[in-house]
Amino acid sequence: MTTDDEMMATEQERQRICERAYSAVEGRLASGRPVHSRPFGCRLGADGFLEASPDELAVVRRAHELFAENGGEGGSVAVRDGLKAEGKHLPRSELAQILRDPCYVNGQVTVSFGGAVYPMRPVDLPIAVPPELFEANQRRAEAFAAPAIRKRRSCAARR
Repeated sequence: MTTDDEMMATEQERQRICERAYSAVEGRLASGRPVHSRPFGCRLGADGFLEASPDELAVVRRAHELFAENGGEGGSVAVRDGLKAEGKHLPRSELAQILRDPCYVNGQVTVSFGGAVYPMRPVDLPIAVPPELFEANQRRAEAFAAPAIRKRRSCAARR
């Protein structure tokens, strides 16, 4: 075999491996099982499906309470600092996701893969965030985000 033939054979084998891996991931997602990540507040159960993690869900609820107590001011930084004072440490990015994700209200976790959105099997969240608190926090977050968006638009309009 020449070097070009070897490279072509290697590329074809790599492509077959990618297709098999992609198929395996799609199959797992289609069955409602997670592949890699899980939302904070859920853990992987013995049956391979997500289940509630009561200790983490208590932190989720507390994060929403802190956000409401601050009136949304300070966003995830204020929530992070409040949780840190209580001995719980989470990165801002994870807190921002916790404050936006409706899975803590309805138990429906979704995963995006290959341009498609796959719903996981619903998770029973016994210490879930009350819908009223979640919706109020979404309005608070939107109120604080709106001025920054308007400011960016006005800067772009001046050009």
